Amino acid sequence: PLEVYAFDRDETTGEVRPSPEPRHVGRLRDFEAMLDRYYRLRGWDENGILTTKTLRRLGL
Repeated sequence: PLEVYAFDRDETTGEVRPSPEPRHVGRLRDFEAMLDRYYRLRGWDENGILTTKTLRRLGL
């Protein structure tokens, strides 16, 4: 069930902790696209939930 998950996509942010470096150094240009790719590579849907295909692959 969804209640098992500690967070969802809305709670996943591109927030960066304060750094002594200038603001433009290491800035995330397209966090949403990066997050989409990460979820896809993990076998999750767009909300961060395991896909049916991933569940089958894992034998769950």
